[in-house]
Amino acid sequence: MNILHISDFHYLERNDSDYRTRVEKLCNDVSNKAIDLIVFSGDLVYEGGKLDTFKKASSILFDELLKATNLDKSKIVITQGNHDMERGTEIHSITKDLDSIMTSNAVDDFCKDSRSVELSFENSKHYNEYIREYYNGVDIEINDFCNTRTQNINGINIGVLSVNSAWRCKKSEQDRGNLLMHIPTVNDAVFKIKDCDVILVTMHHRLSDFKEFIESELSNIIYDRCHLLLTGHYHKALMGTSCYGDSGILFSSAPAIYNRHDPKSEYGYRIIGLQKDAKGE
Repeated sequence: MNILHISDFHYLERNDSDYRTRVEKLCNDVSNKAIDLIVFSGDLVYEGGKLDTFKKASSILFDELLKATNLDKSKIVITQGNHDMERGTEIHSITKDLDSIMTSNAVDDFCKDSRSVELSFENSKHYNEYIREYYNGVDIEINDFCNTRTQNINGINIGVLSVNSAWRCKKSEQDRGNLLMHIPTVNDAVFKIKDCDVILVTMHHRLSDFKEFIESELSNIIYDRCHLLLTGHYHKALMGTSCYGDSGILFSSAPAIYNRHDPKSEYGYRIIGLQKDAKGE
Protein backbone atom coordinates (compact mmCIF):
# COMPACT_ATOMS: atom_id res chain seq x y z
CA MET A 1 0.00 0.00 0.00
CA ASN A 2 1.35 3.40 -1.00
CA ILE A 3 0.33 6.46 1.04
CA LEU A 4 0.78 9.91 -0.47
CA HIS A 5 1.44 12.35 2.39
CA ILE A 6 0.93 16.05 1.59
CA SER A 7 0.23 19.18 3.58
CA ASP A 8 -0.03 22.99 3.65
CA PHE A 9 -1.64 24.24 0.44
CA HIS A 10 -2.56 27.72 1.79
CA TYR A 11 -4.91 28.52 -1.10
CA LEU A 12 -5.49 32.22 -1.89
CA GLU A 13 -7.96 32.97 -4.65
CA ARG A 14 -6.07 36.03 -5.87
CA ASN A 15 -3.13 33.79 -6.76
CA ASP A 16 -5.27 31.03 -8.26
CA SER A 17 -3.10 30.36 -11.31
CA ASP A 18 0.02 29.81 -9.17
CA TYR A 19 -1.76 27.13 -7.14
CA ARG A 20 -3.06 25.40 -10.26
CA THR A 21 0.45 25.28 -11.68
CA ARG A 22 1.78 23.77 -8.47
CA VAL A 23 -0.98 21.13 -8.43
CA GLU A 24 -0.36 20.24 -12.07
CA LYS A 25 3.28 19.47 -11.25
CA LEU A 26 2.27 17.40 -8.24
CA CYS A 27 -0.25 15.40 -10.23
CA ASN A 28 2.25 14.73 -12.99
CA ASP A 29 4.71 13.44 -10.40
CA VAL A 30 2.37 11.02 -8.63
CA SER A 31 0.16 9.81 -11.49
CA ASN A 32 2.31 6.70 -12.04
CA LYS A 33 3.15 5.96 -8.40
CA ALA A 34 0.27 3.53 -7.68
CA ILE A 35 -1.09 5.62 -4.80
CA ASP A 36 -3.68 3.86 -2.62
CA LEU A 37 -4.40 6.52 0.03
CA ILE A 38 -3.88 10.29 0.22
CA VAL A 39 -3.31 11.97 3.59
CA PHE A 40 -3.49 15.78 3.73
CA SER A 41 -2.26 17.16 7.07
CA GLY A 42 -3.91 20.57 7.13
CA ASP A 43 -3.96 24.18 5.87
CA LEU A 44 -6.05 23.73 2.75
CA VAL A 45 -6.63 27.50 2.61
CA TYR A 46 -4.74 30.53 3.81
CA GLU A 47 -7.74 32.09 5.56
CA GLY A 48 -10.78 30.10 6.70
CA GLY A 49 -13.38 32.87 6.54
CA LYS A 50 -15.44 31.63 3.56
CA LEU A 51 -16.95 28.25 2.75
CA ASP A 52 -16.56 28.96 -0.96
CA THR A 53 -12.77 29.29 -0.56
CA PHE A 54 -12.58 25.76 0.84
CA LYS A 55 -14.64 24.44 -2.06
CA LYS A 56 -12.42 26.13 -4.65
CA ALA A 57 -9.23 24.92 -2.99
CA SER A 58 -10.67 21.42 -2.71
CA SER A 59 -11.59 21.37 -6.38
CA ILE A 60 -8.15 22.56 -7.46
CA LEU A 61 -6.16 20.22 -5.22
CA PHE A 62 -8.18 17.17 -4.24
CA ASP A 63 -10.31 16.73 -7.36
CA GLU A 64 -7.23 16.85 -9.57
CA LEU A 65 -5.22 14.53 -7.33
CA LEU A 66 -8.03 11.97 -7.28
CA LYS A 67 -8.17 12.05 -11.07
CA ALA A 68 -4.39 11.63 -11.32
CA THR A 69 -4.36 8.68 -8.93
CA ASN A 70 -7.66 7.08 -10.03
CA LEU A 71 -9.03 7.20 -6.50
CA ASP A 72 -12.34 8.37 -5.03
CA LYS A 73 -12.85 10.70 -2.09
CA SER A 74 -13.09 7.81 0.37
CA LYS A 75 -9.32 7.42 -0.19
CA ILE A 76 -8.39 10.92 0.91
CA VAL A 77 -7.91 11.93 4.55
CA ILE A 78 -8.24 15.65 5.31
CA THR A 79 -7.15 17.31 8.54
CA GLN A 80 -7.69 20.87 9.77
CA GLY A 81 -4.77 23.26 10.07
CA ASN A 82 -4.36 26.60 11.79
CA HIS A 83 -4.95 28.54 8.56
CA ASP A 84 -8.27 26.75 8.06
CA MET A 85 -9.75 28.73 10.94
CA GLU A 86 -11.60 32.05 10.88
CA ARG A 87 -9.64 33.96 13.48
CA GLY A 88 -11.25 36.52 15.75
CA THR A 89 -14.73 34.99 15.82
CA GLU A 90 -14.57 33.29 19.23
CA ILE A 91 -16.27 35.09 22.10
CA HIS A 92 -13.93 36.41 24.79
CA SER A 93 -15.33 34.37 27.68
CA ILE A 94 -14.66 31.07 25.85
CA THR A 95 -11.12 32.12 25.01
CA LYS A 96 -10.51 33.19 28.61
CA ASP A 97 -11.83 29.93 30.04
CA LEU A 98 -9.74 27.75 27.75
CA ASP A 99 -6.58 29.83 28.07
CA SER A 100 -6.69 29.35 31.85
CA ILE A 101 -6.77 25.54 31.66
CA MET A 102 -3.76 23.84 33.24
CA THR A 103 -4.85 20.20 33.57
CA SER A 104 -6.40 17.54 31.38
CA ASN A 105 -9.25 17.23 33.88
CA ALA A 106 -10.03 20.90 33.37
CA VAL A 107 -10.41 20.25 29.63
CA ASP A 108 -12.79 17.41 30.46
CA ASP A 109 -14.83 19.70 32.71
CA PHE A 110 -15.05 22.35 29.98
CA CYS A 111 -16.23 19.76 27.46
CA LYS A 112 -19.11 18.67 29.69
CA ASP A 113 -20.90 21.86 28.60
CA SER A 114 -21.95 21.15 25.01
CA ARG A 115 -22.81 24.78 24.35
CA SER A 116 -19.33 25.93 25.39
CA VAL A 117 -17.77 23.30 23.14
CA GLU A 118 -19.95 24.44 20.26
CA LEU A 119 -18.88 28.05 20.78
CA SER A 120 -15.22 27.02 20.98
CA PHE A 121 -15.48 25.70 17.41
CA GLU A 122 -17.13 28.84 16.02
CA ASN A 123 -13.86 29.76 14.31
CA SER A 124 -13.95 26.42 12.46
CA LYS A 125 -17.54 26.61 11.22
CA HIS A 126 -16.69 27.03 7.53
CA TYR A 127 -14.12 24.23 7.60
CA ASN A 128 -16.50 21.90 9.44
CA GLU A 129 -19.31 22.67 7.00
CA TYR A 130 -16.99 21.95 4.10
CA ILE A 131 -15.79 18.64 5.60
CA ARG A 132 -19.30 17.38 6.29
CA GLU A 133 -20.40 18.29 2.79
CA TYR A 134 -17.28 16.82 1.16
CA TYR A 135 -17.59 13.47 2.93
CA ASN A 136 -21.35 13.17 2.49
CA GLY A 137 -22.01 9.54 1.58
CA VAL A 138 -18.54 8.36 2.68
CA ASP A 139 -18.31 5.87 5.56
CA ILE A 140 -16.52 8.10 8.07
CA GLU A 141 -17.32 9.14 11.63
CA ILE A 142 -16.95 12.90 12.04
CA ASN A 143 -16.87 15.09 15.12
CA ASP A 144 -15.19 18.42 15.75
CA PHE A 145 -12.22 16.94 17.65
CA CYS A 146 -11.37 14.00 15.38
CA ASN A 147 -12.57 11.80 12.52
CA THR A 148 -12.21 8.03 12.18
CA ARG A 149 -12.59 5.47 9.40
CA THR A 150 -11.53 1.94 8.56
CA GLN A 151 -10.67 0.57 5.13
CA ASN A 152 -9.18 -2.54 3.58
CA ILE A 153 -6.52 -1.57 1.05
CA ASN A 154 -4.59 -4.32 -0.73
CA GLY A 155 -5.35 -6.77 2.06
CA ILE A 156 -4.31 -4.37 4.83
CA ASN A 157 -7.01 -3.30 7.27
CA ILE A 158 -6.13 0.29 8.07
CA GLY A 159 -7.72 2.47 10.71
CA VAL A 160 -7.34 6.21 10.24
CA LEU A 161 -7.64 8.85 12.95
CA SER A 162 -7.59 12.52 11.97
CA VAL A 163 -7.04 14.74 15.04
CA ASN A 164 -7.97 18.43 15.00
CA SER A 165 -4.83 19.83 16.64
CA ALA A 166 -5.86 23.31 15.43
CA TRP A 167 -8.69 23.62 17.97
CA ARG A 168 -6.88 26.14 20.18
CA CYS A 169 -4.64 27.80 17.58
CA LYS A 170 -4.07 31.54 17.62
CA LYS A 171 -0.81 32.44 15.90
CA SER A 172 1.92 29.98 14.96
CA GLU A 173 4.56 31.58 17.16
CA GLN A 174 2.17 31.50 20.15
CA ASP A 175 0.84 28.00 19.61
CA ARG A 176 3.92 25.93 20.35
CA GLY A 177 3.45 24.25 23.68
CA ASN A 178 -0.01 25.77 24.14
CA LEU A 179 -2.46 23.56 22.26
CA LEU A 180 -5.22 21.55 23.92
CA MET A 181 -7.16 18.39 23.11
CA HIS A 182 -10.02 16.46 24.69
CA ILE A 183 -8.21 13.22 25.49
CA PRO A 184 -11.30 11.01 26.12
CA THR A 185 -12.57 11.73 22.59
CA VAL A 186 -9.23 10.66 21.07
CA ASN A 187 -9.08 7.60 23.33
CA ASP A 188 -12.57 6.51 22.29
CA ALA A 189 -11.75 7.07 18.62
CA VAL A 190 -8.63 4.91 18.78
CA PHE A 191 -10.58 2.19 20.58
CA LYS A 192 -13.00 1.98 17.64
CA ILE A 193 -10.18 1.15 15.23
CA LYS A 194 -8.01 -0.88 17.62
CA ASP A 195 -8.37 -4.18 15.73
CA CYS A 196 -6.96 -2.86 12.45
CA ASP A 197 -3.64 -4.14 11.07
CA VAL A 198 -2.34 -0.57 10.89
CA ILE A 199 -3.52 2.52 12.76
CA LEU A 200 -2.57 5.80 11.13
CA VAL A 201 -2.90 9.13 12.93
CA THR A 202 -2.68 12.47 11.20
CA MET A 203 -2.77 15.96 12.67
CA HIS A 204 -1.48 19.33 11.55
CA HIS A 205 0.85 19.95 14.49
CA ARG A 206 3.48 17.90 16.26
CA LEU A 207 2.83 16.42 19.68
CA SER A 208 5.29 18.89 21.21
CA ASP A 209 2.96 21.75 20.22
CA PHE A 210 0.44 20.67 22.87
CA LYS A 211 0.56 21.77 26.47
CA GLU A 212 2.80 19.41 28.40
CA PHE A 213 0.01 17.62 30.27
CA ILE A 214 -1.88 17.02 26.99
CA GLU A 215 1.27 16.00 25.12
CA SER A 216 1.98 13.35 27.74
CA GLU A 217 -1.47 11.72 27.59
CA LEU A 218 -1.80 12.03 23.82
CA SER A 219 1.66 10.53 23.31
CA ASN A 220 0.77 7.58 25.52
CA ILE A 221 -2.27 6.82 23.34
CA ILE A 222 -0.57 7.31 19.98
CA TYR A 223 2.72 5.57 20.74
CA ASP A 224 1.14 2.63 22.55
CA ARG A 225 -1.71 1.94 20.12
CA CYS A 226 -0.85 3.44 16.72
CA HIS A 227 1.76 2.78 14.04
CA LEU A 228 2.08 5.90 11.89
CA LEU A 229 1.96 9.61 12.77
CA LEU A 230 1.70 12.05 9.85
CA THR A 231 1.92 15.81 10.44
CA GLY A 232 2.48 19.10 8.60
CA HIS A 233 2.65 22.77 9.67
CA TYR A 234 6.41 23.25 9.71
CA HIS A 235 6.89 23.13 5.93
CA LYS A 236 9.90 20.85 6.39
CA ALA A 237 10.35 17.24 5.30
CA LEU A 238 11.18 14.89 8.16
CA MET A 239 10.81 11.15 8.44
CA GLY A 240 11.96 8.48 10.84
CA THR A 241 11.03 6.44 13.87
CA SER A 242 10.06 8.22 17.05
CA CYS A 243 10.08 6.66 20.53
CA TYR A 244 8.19 7.46 23.70
CA GLY A 245 9.02 5.25 26.68
CA ASP A 246 9.08 1.65 25.47
CA SER A 247 6.92 2.33 22.39
CA GLY A 248 7.67 3.75 18.96
CA ILE A 249 6.03 4.76 15.68
CA LEU A 250 6.94 5.80 12.16
CA PHE A 251 6.80 9.59 11.95
CA SER A 252 6.42 11.71 8.80
CA SER A 253 6.28 15.48 8.58
CA ALA A 254 5.32 16.59 5.08
CA PRO A 255 6.79 19.62 3.34
CA ALA A 256 4.41 22.27 2.02
CA ILE A 257 2.66 22.02 -1.32
CA TYR A 258 2.83 25.81 -1.62
CA ASN A 259 3.44 28.78 0.66
CA ARG A 260 3.88 32.23 -0.85
CA HIS A 261 4.54 33.83 2.54
CA ASP A 262 7.58 31.86 3.74
CA PRO A 263 10.61 31.72 1.42
CA LYS A 264 12.23 29.12 3.69
CA SER A 265 9.46 26.58 3.10
CA GLU A 266 10.34 23.25 1.53
CA TYR A 267 7.99 22.06 -1.22
CA GLY A 268 7.20 18.48 -2.04
CA TYR A 269 5.44 15.32 -0.87
CA ARG A 270 6.06 11.96 0.78
CA ILE A 271 5.18 8.47 -0.39
CA ILE A 272 5.09 5.87 2.38
CA GLY A 273 4.98 2.23 1.39
CA LEU A 274 3.46 -0.48 3.61
CA GLN A 275 3.31 -4.21 2.99
CA LYS A 276 2.45 -7.35 4.89
CA ASP A 277 5.27 -9.72 5.67
CA ALA A 278 5.24 -13.45 4.97
CA LYS A 279 3.22 -14.03 8.15
CA GLY A 280 0.55 -11.57 7.02
CA GLU A 281 1.60 -8.98 9.58
